[in-house]
Amino acid sequence: MQLKLRIQLNGKILVNSLSPNYPATKNVSFINKYIPISWSETGATIDAETAKEYSSQLFGSLRLSCGLLVALPVIGGILVIVGVVFIVLAVKKTDSVTAA
Repeated sequence: MQLKLRIQLNGKILVNSLSPNYPATKNVSFINKYIPISWSETGATIDAETAKEYSSQLFGSLRLSCGLLVALPVIGGILVIVGVVFIVLAVKKTDSVTAA
């Protein structure tokens, strides 16, 4: 497995950083956008066992976060339904007490 690490430094060119004599007729599309200024890239080759360990560490956290992303709204929905049921039961109980 080959790994690559890339570190990139981006910069933003502001309108006031250009020369005031810069003609307005030029098509300048890089103003107020991030553009790469400097970057460095490093690569390495690792064996299958290390790749498996690295992959399990990386994707284990990703699987956990995706599972939580699905589970939390489901749990919230169930709790809302349970809350509505308790409210309905409480209202029915008060109605039966006042009717007797």
